[in-house]
Amino acid sequence: MIQADEQARNGRWQDTLETLTRAIRLRPDHAGTLTGLGTCLIQLDRPQDALPLFEQAAGLAPDSPEAHNNLGVAYACAGDPARAEAAYQRALACDSGHVPAWKNLALLQLQQGRFAEGVPILAALVKADPTDLEAVIALAECYEQGGETESALTLYRQALKLQPDHATARAAVARLAPPPAPPPARRVARPEHAQKLAALKSLKKANGAAEAAPPAPKPGVGFFGAAGWWNTRRVWAPARWLAAQGHRVKVAPLPEAGDLDALDIVVVARPHAAPALSQAVTRARQAGKQVVIDLDEDFHRLPPDHPEYAVLGPGNPDALRMLEQSLAEADRVTVSTETLAERYAAFARQLEVAPDTWDADNPFWQKPGPARATVNLGWVGTEAELDDLAWIKNDLIQVLRRAPLVQLVIAGAPGAYQLFDAVPEKQRLYLPPLPPEDYPYLLAHFDVLLVPLRDTDYNRARSARRLMEAAARGLPWVASPLPAHQAWADGGLFAEKPGDWPAAVQKLIDAPGLRQAMGAAGRALAGQCRSVSAWARLAGASRSRQDNAL
Repeated sequence: MIQADEQARNGRWQDTLETLTRAIRLRPDHAGTLTGLGTCLIQLDRPQDALPLFEQAAGLAPDSPEAHNNLGVAYACAGDPARAEAAYQRALACDSGHVPAWKNLALLQLQQGRFAEGVPILAALVKADPTDLEAVIALAECYEQGGETESALTLYRQALKLQPDHATARAAVARLAPPPAPPPARRVARPEHAQKLAALKSLKKANGAAEAAPPAPKPGVGFFGAAGWWNTRRVWAPARWLAAQGHRVKVAPLPEAGDLDALDIVVVARPHAAPALSQAVTRARQAGKQVVIDLDEDFHRLPPDHPEYAVLGPGNPDALRMLEQSLAEADRVTVSTETLAERYAAFARQLEVAPDTWDADNPFWQKPGPARATVNLGWVGTEAELDDLAWIKNDLIQVLRRAPLVQLVIAGAPGAYQLFDAVPEKQRLYLPPLPPEDYPYLLAHFDVLLVPLRDTDYNRARSARRLMEAAARGLPWVASPLPAHQAWADGGLFAEKPGDWPAAVQKLIDAPGLRQAMGAAGRALAGQCRSVSAWARLAGASRSRQDNAL
């Protein structure tokens, strides 16, 4: 293997093949040797011969995202894009954060002209890692082909910062960059100009005009603890609003050195998720900062099948004690629903319901979705909601089998896509999670949003954020009739239990006029949910505290 590795580094692929052929005779079931041998055959333009080797390697390591990603590459080289995509999806089911599989999936979709699917993945990859040169170049080329010249130029320049001699990026910048503007005409300062200015200043002083004092800086606000693209959606709109009002705002999973000194208000979600968060609550409190704990789920009632039950829920009593201590230390606790307010009132000094809101200034709420001939049923969620989706799995399969022009679109959890392996590939589509600012366009891929939630103590405390987002997009929905959902009844249909879902979903599939009417009704309701009053009061309270201190 060492000898083969050296030969491969020197590009001696035929010699590498012969060496690995001897190795495979010694260890026929060695996954690394199988992978290396398959790679050699692809380099020698023999992808069909490589496929059985990659298939065997994936069989030996069924939980390895690398093995399935390699198999996908082999299928792509052999001219079988459907199997390549299935292999990439399997890699992502093993590890939803496996970057090579995401990148290969995106490039495969772009090669097929599926830009609406591939470009968001590339954009997410570049946002997560701006140093990924391959993803930066690929995304730049997509923007250039789509006529988005400024975006393309920005990305090509970013590529040149990473690799100054990159030929493709250099040629693109030369091709797309506008010619430099001529220098502005120079104005010559004359003695009489200086005299006039001095006279004006003297006149101002003579009249006793006082120079206006600069306005006091507005309180700085930090939102911490909401890690990941999905969880940050709750704080995104308030953070954007506060920044627009002149506040210095930071949104991050964990506070960095100096954050607690620089900020006036420290908002922490999930304070028991990391020692650094609970310690930040204590340090901020000791430093006289305003400390807020924001909750949008009932951690004390996480069900045993929830992925975080043993980490942040009843399966970890120490974590819940840490949460309760942080709640007791905080100046204020904000929650997303009235039910959460009832459940956590005993733990808080002061508690307020801060309903979910949305950023209406984000143009992606209005951006049209991709053209399609199907009616798309959409589901958005995380691995924590797989059991809720599995609850109506058979109902959805029944609808899809009855209506071949209906497509199921799964966004977020790769495991949710795998639940529907029995559905033909042409009737299902997977979309990756997107950052909060891009998230509204993800919803544009749906015609009907599905929000199934079992009637449990945990789910009854959840907010109607998904219905609010659907309403902001003008998207009708079918959902479980949980307490928070009731206020949105005009925007969709309720299905209480399995067995009720096929009829409700079919009703919206068959009636485009009803879908349009419900979408419009939901949009009217969403217009009433743009309030950030709770966060405005939060900032105002901090300003009063600053003034009193002065």
